[in-house]
Amino acid sequence: MTEYTYRIAGEHDLRAITDIYNAAVIAGGSSADLSPRTLEQRKVWVESHQDPYAVFVVEAADDDGNPQTVGFGALSVFYDRAGYDGVTDLAYYVDPAWQGKGVGTYTLTKLLEECRKRNMRKACGIIFADNAGSIALMRGTRHNMGFMTADLLAERWSVNFSDHKGLAMLGKGVMNLSGRNVKFFLAKPLTYMNDSGNAVASISSYYQIEPNHIVVVHDDMDLDFGRIKVKSGGSAGGHNGIKSIDRSLGTPKYARVRMGVGHAQRGAHAHDNTVNWVLGGFGPDQRKQLPEFLADGADAAETIIFDGLAKAQEQFNGR
Repeated sequence: MTEYTYRIAGEHDLRAITDIYNAAVIAGGSSADLSPRTLEQRKVWVESHQDPYAVFVVEAADDDGNPQTVGFGALSVFYDRAGYDGVTDLAYYVDPAWQGKGVGTYTLTKLLEECRKRNMRKACGIIFADNAGSIALMRGTRHNMGFMTADLLAERWSVNFSDHKGLAMLGKGVMNLSGRNVKFFLAKPLTYMNDSGNAVASISSYYQIEPNHIVVVHDDMDLDFGRIKVKSGGSAGGHNGIKSIDRSLGTPKYARVRMGVGHAQRGAHAHDNTVNWVLGGFGPDQRKQLPEFLADGADAAETIIFDGLAKAQEQFNGR
């Protein structure tokens, strides 16, 4: 197995960073707003990363034992706009010749370690190199209710996550269900929120999971914070991630745990308000309630699995 190392990028790394970025963007055919960059643009970008932000290069030994750059990653300011204060952007790109060799997983792991070292608790917007697209991994924000609940279930079930085709972090295990040992899968999509269905469809197809055996946990602005509603089928309610899953599975007939996050201010700037709202953090009172709310969400998912949808609706929908 190839061993990789990483370090802070220096000026002598600019050419390799520029070449890898441009090659990854072109190879990925991304629909995101990404285009090739010049060496000077990359220089300005690297120099803009002042502590605690940083750019890293990932290296592997060539045939002669000399280090060669095979990828790079960065911790950056997400967006300089209201609603994103304190949010960090994680981005990484892999030399297309090295894709599928674990470089992306290694780089992402190191970036998350650096986040923890630097006390960057609100990390979002990972860009991954396979298709040079961005994903909605929003720690500590309203749009991350599903991921936070999945992390809690992973703790309860002693599950570790690993990469699934660059589309999702996937955990696997076996549980006893009505006297039978059955496999289970716990997934966190690594796609645009609007493309979540690509990850769900890939996993369900690969492991032959029928839609009526799928439970999706997600944020819902039509419910007040702290409220949970369990359902199967019906409207996506404007949630683009759910619309994507409906399309990819060819049906809305799967279980959903809707976790209320409240609604953004309506009016002339409703769209921007909505974006800032779902990507924004929780207020002091909500942060106090959040652990119990996440536990309720995890309980609802488990109730669907062990006792069925009707029982879960009876237990959680009336609260």
